[in-house]
Amino acid sequence: MNAAQLQHLKLWFAGKSKNWELAAFELRQLTDSLAQAAVLYPGIPVSNVTTMKDPLLSIADAIDAGDGRRFTASMRALTDRCNACHTSLERSFIAIGLPRPTSRRPPIRYSRRPKRPPRNDELTQTGHHKDRPRGPDFALDIVHCSGIRKRQSR
Repeated sequence: MNAAQLQHLKLWFAGKSKNWELAAFELRQLTDSLAQAAVLYPGIPVSNVTTMKDPLLSIADAIDAGDGRRFTASMRALTDRCNACHTSLERSFIAIGLPRPTSRRPPIRYSRRPKRPPRNDELTQTGHHKDRPRGPDFALDIVHCSGIRKRQSR
């Protein structure tokens, strides 16, 4: 069944990228894996496997037509049937999902000016920035007025 989960995901990505030849291959692989699961796992009722027929045929039709929208809808139906089968076998903790589209993040804009070092009034007596957290029991750098850095253990 691990192979079926991987094939399900590969089928999704092949269809979303409109690589219909690869999608057709992955669909055959997935169909074979589901048929093998019905034979190898005696606890799976035959009715659970036969309910996969309609979504698989719908996916095959979408691939043949090169229809991305129908492919997406059929994949969602197949995913729902997979999860329904897992739930009926009291294995709902095995949840099949489809990747969600990621939101486009705005590009990071870097300032042309380098960050300025902290001013003296922003530093604590130990030479650390006020807002920067300090962990316990580590050596602190103490900046003296003369500019000499000394290591002092806490």
